[in-house]
Amino acid sequence: MIVSKKILSQWVNIRKIKDQEIASALNSLGFEVEKVVNLTTTNTNLIVGEILKVTKHPNSEKLNLCTVNIGKKILTIICGANNVKPGIKVIVAQISSTLANGLEIASREIKGVISQGMICSLEEIGLNPEVLDKSDLAGIVHLPENALVGSLNPLNYLALDDTIFEIQLTLNRSDCLAMYYLAQELSHYFKLPLKKITFANIKNIKVNKAKSSSSFVKAFASLNLNILDQNSLVTPILIKRILQLANIKSTNFIDDLLNLIMLELGQPVICFNGEQITDPMIIQAKHDNLKDGLKYFKHDILFANKKNPFSNLGNLTLSNYLVDDTTKSLRFFSVNFDNYLVQKQIKTNNFNVNNCFLQRLTKQEIPTNYLFVFQRLIFWLKQFAIKFEVVNFINHIIYQRKSSTVTINWQKINQILGTNFSITEITSALKVVGCQVLRNSLKLSNLRIRIPSYRPDLSNINDFTEEVARIIGYNKIPEIKPEFAIMPIAEDNLAKLIVSFKNYLLAYGFHQVKTYNLTSTSKLSTFNFFNYQKPITLSLPMSPSRKVMRFSLIPSLLEICRLNASYKQNDLKIFTDEVIYTKDFDDYDHHLAFIVNGDFFANQIKVANNYLLIKGFFEGWLMREVNKKFSQQLTYQTFKNPKTHPFLSANISYNNLHFATIAAIHPEFAKTIDLDQEIFLVEINFSKLLKIIANYNVAKTVKFENWSKFNPLSRDLSIIISDQINYGTILSIISATKIKNLQDLSLIDYYVDDKLQEQKKHSLTFNLEFNSMKEQLDEDKISDAIKQVQKILKEKFKAVIR
Repeated sequence: MIVSKKILSQWVNIRKIKDQEIASALNSLGFEVEKVVNLTTTNTNLIVGEILKVTKHPNSEKLNLCTVNIGKKILTIICGANNVKPGIKVIVAQISSTLANGLEIASREIKGVISQGMICSLEEIGLNPEVLDKSDLAGIVHLPENALVGSLNPLNYLALDDTIFEIQLTLNRSDCLAMYYLAQELSHYFKLPLKKITFANIKNIKVNKAKSSSSFVKAFASLNLNILDQNSLVTPILIKRILQLANIKSTNFIDDLLNLIMLELGQPVICFNGEQITDPMIIQAKHDNLKDGLKYFKHDILFANKKNPFSNLGNLTLSNYLVDDTTKSLRFFSVNFDNYLVQKQIKTNNFNVNNCFLQRLTKQEIPTNYLFVFQRLIFWLKQFAIKFEVVNFINHIIYQRKSSTVTINWQKINQILGTNFSITEITSALKVVGCQVLRNSLKLSNLRIRIPSYRPDLSNINDFTEEVARIIGYNKIPEIKPEFAIMPIAEDNLAKLIVSFKNYLLAYGFHQVKTYNLTSTSKLSTFNFFNYQKPITLSLPMSPSRKVMRFSLIPSLLEICRLNASYKQNDLKIFTDEVIYTKDFDDYDHHLAFIVNGDFFANQIKVANNYLLIKGFFEGWLMREVNKKFSQQLTYQTFKNPKTHPFLSANISYNNLHFATIAAIHPEFAKTIDLDQEIFLVEINFSKLLKIIANYNVAKTVKFENWSKFNPLSRDLSIIISDQINYGTILSIISATKIKNLQDLSLIDYYVDDKLQEQKKHSLTFNLEFNSMKEQLDEDKISDAIKQVQKILKEKFKAVIR
C-alpha cells in the first residue's frame, strides 16, 4: 500500500517530522515500511525556468534549441518534446542534477550543440507512467503561470513536494487501508492531536425495512443525486496528484472523487447512471452467462436493477449504465461483501488484481463506513462548489453489528508478555487504540472494554495483548530466555515405519519435498482417496486458494511436476510425508505420497514406467518390512476418478481396510496440467497401515524347514471371476486344501476392461510353484495338482479358466 505524507497531514500535523522518524513509527506500530521516496530529495538541483525562445536544432528536425531563463542566468537546453513553446514555465534539471528515475544530468553535446541541462517531464521526476494521462505523457510538464522563475522548489507548484511510504499491512489491520485511521495511529504514537474528519448531513433520507445481511452482502446503501452543472466537474490538480502518487490514474471528476474517498475511509464506492436504475439491489448469479454483453459465472455477485444484472463488481458493466461527462443522474452504491467470495469471483473472472477498487472489495472494510462515505461525498461536492440535489438516500441492508463489549483480565496480559505493567499503563494503551474502558478498579482484575467500530480484528485476550505491546513499545518488553531441558524423544512406531519407507525411497533416487497444507474448497475432492468429508476451514484465509486444510498430498506433488516440466525436467521421482487434519475424527492421519514422472530408472536401466513396476516397488518394501505372506494377502480394488486411468488405478486393502492407493494419471488430465508422460502415484495412509501391521498375526517363533535340492516348477493360471472375490479369499481357500507339492500361489497380474467391468468381473493371473523334498517333479506329477486347483476355482468361485 502506498501512503502519502500530505494526505496524512490533513488530520495529524506531521509535516515537520522527518521521513525516517515516520518510517520508524510505522514499523513500531506493526506496519512494515518497504520503501520511502521523498520526491524533493530524490530530485536534486531542480529550478523553475521560463522558456524565452524556441528554434529548430541546426542538425536535427526532431530537436529544438530552447533559451531558458532560470533567474540568475540564461541556459541553452536541447529538448525533443512536442509541447515545448515560448512563454511557459518549466522544471529545469541543472548540470549535476540527479532525477528520481536515476538519470544524472551533465553538460552534453548533442549533434554539435552543447545542452546545459534538461527540461523535465512528470515521468522523469518520479511519477509512474501508467497513472499519467495523454497530456502528461505528451512531453515536458508545464508549471502554472504564477510559478516564480528561479524557485528551487518547482515540485511545490505541482503538489508533488511530497514523501511516499510503501507499506505492508498485516491481514488483521485492513482498517488502515483508510488513510484517516493510519493518521490516527500516528497521532497516538507522536502524541499529536487528531483532527476529526468532516462529514456533511444528507437530507431526504429513506431507510428500507431492515434486512439482515445475506450470505454474500453484509451491508448495502445507495445514494441518488442529480448534477445541475456538468461544466464544473473538473478534477483539481491537488486531487489528481494525490491519486497519481497512490498509483491511481485520474480519469474523470466523479471517479477521482470516489477514489479519493476510498483512500480516506477505505470503503469503495461505485457510481452508475441513475436514470437506468429504479430498484437497485445486489444478487447472486444462478447460472453462467458467457454470451456477449455482461459475462459472469454461477454464484458471482452482481449489481442489479429489478433483479436484472447490469454490472459484475463494477469491472464489467453494461454500456447504458456507465457514467460519462454528460450524465446528470448519478446512483452511488456502497456495499460490504463477503470478502472471500469476492476474491474467488475476481480470480474466476480473471479481473485485474492490481485494481485498487477490487483490492479493497476483498478486504474487511470498516463496517460503519459504508454510510459515512456518502456524507464525505456530499462534503467534497460542497467544497468544490458543485451544484447538485439529493434525490434519495436508501439504507437497503443495515449492517448487523456484533457485540462490541468484552471482558478481559488485565493481569493475564502481563502473564502472556512476561511484564509487570500496571493497570493504568494497560488501560492507557487500550484507550490509545480507541477502546473505551467501562470499568476500572485497582481491586478488580477484570476490565470491561468497548471495542471501536473500526477495529473488528479485536475480540480476545491475545488481540488486546498485542495492542498493549505495540502501544507501550516492544522495546519495553523484557527479553527472558526460556528455561527448558532438552530431552531426547523416543521415536514412536509410526515414525519408525515412515522413516523406513523414506529411506527405501531415497535409496532408489527419490527426492523429498515439502508442500503447503492449505488449498481451495474446489480442489478438496480431486484426489480424496480416503473419502474425508469434513474439512477444517480457516476463518481468515490469505486467499480463497488457501482456505481449507487439504485431504490429499497428490495435488501439491503434481504442481511440482508441472513446474519442473516447464523447465524441461521431465524425469522426476518425488515424495512428501505430511499430516492430514480433518474434522472427521479427533485424531489425525499421517500420509506419505510419491510420484514417478518419466522412467523409473532414468539414469541406469531404461525401464518404462508402468503399473506393475510401481506396484511391485511398493510391495517389495512391504515384504521386507512385514513378510511375503502379508503382501500376498493384499487386495486391489479399482475405482472411478476422472483424473486417473480407469484400468491402472486401485485402492490397496488388507482385510477390507483401505490403507493405500496406486494410480496412473489420466492422459487427458495430464495434458490440462501440461504433463504429457506416463505419471504414476501412490498415496499411503501410514496411520492406518501401522494399525494393520500391529494387528497382523506374525508368528512369534521362527520355524526352519529343509531346503529342497530339486528344481521347482512353476505354471501360470488365468481366470475370470466376480470382482467381489479378491486374491486373499482365493489364497486362504486353496491353502486350506493343502494340495500336494504346491509351495506357493502368488498374484502376478490383474486386468479389467469395459466388457468385464460391465459384467462386474475381473481377470486374475496366478503363478503356482511346485517342488518336492523327495524327487524332481515333472509335468505329469504336477498335472493332477493343477487340475485340483482349477476344480476348486470352478466349484467354489464359479471361475472361468482362460
